[in-house]
Amino acid sequence: MKALHIGNNQYINTDKITIITGYNSNTMHRDVQVAEEKGKLIKASKGRITHSVIYTNCGYIITSSTKPETLLERFNKRWFNVRRYNKKAKEL
Repeated sequence: MKALHIGNNQYINTDKITIITGYNSNTMHRDVQVAEEKGKLIKASKGRITHSVIYTNCGYIITSSTKPETLLERFNKRWFNVRRYNKKAKEL
């Protein structure tokens, strides 16, 4: 399992992530509202301003106070390091 730090000492399994997007449109606000009504919303922002929305493949929506660009950088850095490690292991 690869974990992505989404802020406030909270992590998400990267295999479950479908989309990471900003929280700046009416569509995102509506999706979050609908998810909250259905009980499918996880608020990981802990009362801070929500900057990003993470959609999972199991139907949950997670809000985070970390900007989507930062999450993408963390995801790419983690994925690259794992891939590089696996490549070195195969060479041995």
